[in-house]
Amino acid sequence: MRNAGNWLAVRRRVRLIDAPGTVDPAFGIQRYLGRTGVVWRLCKEPFADHCYVFFDPVGGERVAKIEMAELRDLDPLP
Repeated sequence: MRNAGNWLAVRRRVRLIDAPGTVDPAFGIQRYLGRTGVVWRLCKEPFADHCYVFFDPVGGERVAKIEMAELRDLDPLP
């Protein structure tokens, strides 16, 4: 969280590089591993180490993909 202070801002381009495991692989943030997006909204306590990411559409996707992600799982893009 401390290192994210240098790059974390709304509209910042990021890539999801890791995700926590889940019981059902059909649901959860791991479906978007490797995808890029934009920081949509920052979270407040008790989720200050998370933010919402608006992922770019891939292929024929038509529905917005906005998911909560941990900051440690995001990599800022230049």
